[in-house]
Amino acid sequence: MGGLSQAAVTPKLKVREATYADLPRLVQLGHQFWKHSPYEGIADFNEESLLSYGAALIEEDRSVIFTNGRGMIGGTLMPLYFGQTLVAQEIFWYAQEGGKELLDAFEQWAKDQGASQVAVSSFAGETRMHKLIETLYKRRKYKATETQYLKEI
Repeated sequence: MGGLSQAAVTPKLKVREATYADLPRLVQLGHQFWKHSPYEGIADFNEESLLSYGAALIEEDRSVIFTNGRGMIGGTLMPLYFGQTLVAQEIFWYAQEGGKELLDAFEQWAKDQGASQVAVSSFAGETRMHKLIETLYKRRKYKATETQYLKEI
């Protein structure tokens, strides 16, 4: 490769809105996402549930999934519960490659839909990855507004 890093010669992945034909690949990515998440030890992975959920997001006018074949981001529009502010809420985001471009597409979709805010999350699990995601969010002008806690009952 003449001294060039792999990243320097890898073409940008094309980000596009997911379709039903993408669902099998999205399920594969979802399984990998689950294996890296804090939910692996506390929630079962169910392929049929993920297929159904993905199809619902694709069908719903106020929801979206973007993919680049190596990652995915999905979210929905909702009013902030105590006002009229329209928020694009990220539901999941996982990328083996091209994660920034997926987030770019989600943010642009949010603007195009009339949202004035985008809400994203990060797993608190693995510290190193959490710090990387936190740094990315801060660089993109995101501010921490809530912390979520989970309890098994």
